[in-house]
Formats: sequence, structure tokens, C-alpha cells
Amino acid sequence: MKCLLCGEHFSIKSNLAVAEEVYRLTQHLLPIESASCPDTECTNHHVPVETDGAYYRFGTTPAGSPRWRCRLCLKTFTAGGRALKRQRITHLNKTILLSLTNKMPLRRIAKVTGLNAVTLYGKIDFLYRQCLAFASAREQALFELDLSRLYVSVDRQEYKVNWSRDTDRRNVVLRAIGSADNHTGYVFGMHLNFDPFLNPSEVESDALAARDAELPYPHRKYARVWLSHDYEEGLDAVKRERDRKSAKAKKGPVSQALGAKIEDQYDAAASREDSEVSELKDEGQKLPEAKGMQTHEEYVMYAHFLFLKGLLRRVEKIRFFLDQDSGIRAACLAAFAPDIRARRVDVFYVRTAKEMTIDKKRSAISSARAIFKAYQDANPALSPQGVELAMMKDEISRAVAVGKWSDRWCVHPIPNMSEPEKAMCWLTDLGDYDLDHQAMLFLKASLHGIDNFFQRVRRSLNPLERPIKTASRDGRTWYGYSPYNPAFVEKLLGIYRVIHNFTEVGKDGKTPAMRLGLAQAPLEPEEIIYFTR
Repeated sequence: MKCLLCGEHFSIKSNLAVAEEVYRLTQHLLPIESASCPDTECTNHHVPVETDGAYYRFGTTPAGSPRWRCRLCLKTFTAGGRALKRQRITHLNKTILLSLTNKMPLRRIAKVTGLNAVTLYGKIDFLYRQCLAFASAREQALFELDLSRLYVSVDRQEYKVNWSRDTDRRNVVLRAIGSADNHTGYVFGMHLNFDPFLNPSEVESDALAARDAELPYPHRKYARVWLSHDYEEGLDAVKRERDRKSAKAKKGPVSQALGAKIEDQYDAAASREDSEVSELKDEGQKLPEAKGMQTHEEYVMYAHFLFLKGLLRRVEKIRFFLDQDSGIRAACLAAFAPDIRARRVDVFYVRTAKEMTIDKKRSAISSARAIFKAYQDANPALSPQGVELAMMKDEISRAVAVGKWSDRWCVHPIPNMSEPEKAMCWLTDLGDYDLDHQAMLFLKASLHGIDNFFQRVRRSLNPLERPIKTASRDGRTWYGYSPYNPAFVEKLLGIYRVIHNFTEVGKDGKTPAMRLGLAQAPLEPEEIIYFTR
């Protein structure tokens, strides 16, 4: 669609698809309805068991769950109870949880515990449900927690799912968008572009009956998920991107400098039919088949930021630091548009040189320190913080417009080993901040919060480590310990997010949840495993 005022083109999205994805991501935070009489004809059918005079306590089940009897229809039923009421071999739960989140391969866990594969995966399903329930109970406190400032970094991480049939050796490629507070390390969400509850064959049949393929994307019934005809169209998008890169390469050597990569990202976005869609499916990838469906990344991103909007509604000021991606940018600005106008929220692009070798990183740090020392010597009246501020203001004055949209980028003058070269772009500059305020915000711009969590995921979860490629005879690639079921990726991320937030202690002796104000002490694994609402 084209704006008649400024002439800018922008994408249209399906509100239905966004709403469906928001519901999927927020289900675990929804209040759980209290148990009531199961007889649909009874007046007490929707009356909670806590209601005085509506029910009798009627003992417990052999597993220890409370039993109730309705005073009106005399129907008996159970409600609540211990988290482990259907569990056997409960003493292995802690061993499995700690092994799973400390890089032990699944086969090794099975050998150590003596469990078969079916029982082990059942235990992992239980741990995932417990982590979701625990996170829901703790994170609902964010709805009422008054926080002054949050500096939230946002990026995506990719995961490969191995093929399960020799006749089709293509991989399923998934990506999760994550958000973390840079100061506390707390990870608010890690959302995968996969819905495990959909049946691909049923959805494909219904989409065919609804003639979805004949409609524009935003008007489709199943705009949220990848269908077979989407995959075919996606191959055309891959070809266009390859042609773009090929044409660029013919003009001369392609620069690997950070500025050139930033500009290339803009060129790629401008060349796409929908600038917000960077997700590509090539011939070596396929869609999930058995159970569950891959969702379009742009809808996961919109839902992710709407999820954050609800979760962080009591925070006074939020600064978002986004990886350079047009889809992430559009989703963030759409979700927080009123807050941006009210100056409650600011948004920055951050791009770092992640491929530098250790030697190049050290060289970059050494050069930056020399520049800092020279600036400090030339301005002896300034404190170290004052020097940083002055250097940042100088960089802001040298900002350059890049890409189709003429976004203004500047360089961060104080690099570190995790971000040895960094450029930033302020996406919400409304012209109302003084230069000192701008410089202080630019100095805080960083992706280190979410990047640190991504590194921990790779180092702590064996199935999600950086793939160890093993080439097959037909040119396909099998990825070492990578999982075979896409749903397992979501479970691992959900489990580890809770472990990271509530049990892993930093050098200050605190967990991310303690720094944020959601916990008073590091939690033991048992407090999650045996958690009961």
C-alpha cells in the first residue's frame, strides 16, 4: 500500500493472524479457571470450588489430589493436587533437568538414568509444563511491578531440525526471536516460529477449500502459517535474492566492512516484494510434516512485541535495541507507536561485527583505547564518563544517511570484546531530546543481553549447539546432535529460559530474576519441578 502524503510504500498484515499468534504466545500467562462441578446441567457447573457452601471436601485420591463433592448434584471430582501426581521415578526429574541444561546429549542422559526414549521424552514434556506454569506464576508479577527503566535487546537465533527419512534429506529451519534486559540479563521471551498444535494435512485441506492461494496474503484464512504453495513461492524469493547478490558481485569485490553490510541489508529489504519478510526457504529446506506447522516470522515478531507491550506495561521508560532487520523494526514500531509518541519508548538499530577473529577484536579495542587516551589528554578537565559522552556527541555529528530510507547511522566510540565494532541508528528521533540525552542513549545501545543468552543456549543445550555439519552423498547436510522434532526445540528453549532467569547466578551472586525484582534468592531446581499453582 502507498501513502498518498509521503509516497512511502508499506506492508499490510492480517490482524487475524497477529491475534492468533498473540494468543499462542500468551496462553501460559492467562489466568487458570478454578475447578467446578463437571456436570454441565448442574447450577454449580461454573461455580469455583472455593465458593462457600457449594461443595464438600471428599477426601483425596490415592495420588493425594483433593476430591470434592457438589452439594447440588452430588457429583464427585478431583481438582488440583501435587505436580507429580501422575509421575513415576520422580527422583530422576532433577537429574534429567540438570543434565539437559548442562550440555549432556539425550542418549547419554538415557544411559545415565536407565530410561528408555519414550519415558525420557515424557519426563522432558513434564519439565516443560512445570517451567511454563512456574514462569506464568512469577511473571504475572510484572503486570504490577513498577520499574523505572529497561534497556531491552532483541535479536533472532536459528535452529536446524534434522531429516527423519532417507527419501527426503532436507532440513527444517526455525528461528526464535528473543528479548532480554541488558542490565539484569532477564529474558522476557524466546518465541519460536512453530505452532505444535496444528495438523498440517487438516490445515492444507481447509486452506484449499477456502481458496486461500487465490487471495492476497493479508486476506487469507491461514496467513499465519507456511503452506505448501507458500513454499513454492518462497523459492522464487530465494532466486531473486541470489540474482541480486550475483549482480552486485559482478560490479566488483563485495566489501565485508560493517558499513557495507548495513547498506546491503537495506538493499536486500528494498528489493523484496514485502520489505518486512526476510525469511527465505531454499531447496535444502522443507516445512514440518507430521505434527505442527511453521509460522511466518513476521507474525511471530508482531506477536512478540505485543506480548512485551502487555508484560511491561508498568515500566516507566523502555529503550529497545534491535538487530538490523526491517521486520523486527516494523513489529516494534507498530506495537509501541502510542508509547513512542508519548516518549515512553525509544527504538534503536544496533549492528555489530560478529565475525571478527580474536586478534582483530583485540586490535580494534587497542585502537579505540588509544583514541580515548588521546581525547582524554586533550581534555584533562573531563572525567572518563565525560570523555565518553563528548566522543559520542562527536560521532553523532558525523552520522551518515544509509539505505533507501536514509536512516542516520553513527559509530560507537567505546567498543568491547563482545562488540568490538558497533554502529547504531536511532529510529525514533522526534527532535525533542538535547544532544547530551541523545549521546547517553547511544552509549547504552547494545545487543549484549540477548546475545549472551544466545551463547548460553548454544553452550548449555546439546541439541541446539552450533551444528556440526556432516555432508551426505547427495549434498544435503545432517547436523550432529540437532533434534528431529521441531516441537522439541520450543520445549528446550522454554525450559532453559526459566533455568537461566531463576537459577543461574552471576558474579554478583544474583540471578536475572533477582536483579529484576521477581525473586529474592536463587531458586533450587526442585522449586520448579515440584511447583504447584
